[in-house]
Amino acid sequence: MSRLLLRCWREEDTASVRETELQPGKTSIGRGPDNVICLNDTGASRRHAHVRFDGNQAVVVDDKSSNGTWQHGRRITSQEIRPGDRFKIGSHVFELVESAKSAAAGSTRVEHGGPPPVPPPSAHSPAESARQGRQCHRCGTDLPPDAAFCDHCGLKLARP
Repeated sequence: MSRLLLRCWREEDTASVRETELQPGKTSIGRGPDNVICLNDTGASRRHAHVRFDGNQAVVVDDKSSNGTWQHGRRITSQEIRPGDRFKIGSHVFELVESAKSAAAGSTRVEHGGPPPVPPPSAHSPAESARQGRQCHRCGTDLPPDAAFCDHCGLKLARP
């Protein structure tokens, strides 16, 4: 079974990769906590853009953002994207990838090259994480004590 994923990472940090499976309809992207993909990025608007997916075709649409959505060095307002295509919002790079679920192994195999897959949540105990900083209650990622958002899943965190 084939499906489309939107892979996202910061330009300077290809080790922290997130993947979001596109569902039919809109996948919102922005700084606001109500987005499907929430970015901790001052270069992103609260409601920056969205990807519209009808099950066959994906289109990235800029929602009249301040800093724009970029592809191949040019600002775009609406652009069809296909597996392998990339676009940029603030310091984040997005890539559409096609993925196939391996029934035999029960795992997801990404069929397109690029940044490494998302690392598993931290294996630190809650006590260790408390000494080192914070831990996201959604995905378990260890975070700095002053983090406002989870760098892995984008969850807005309560103030400490």
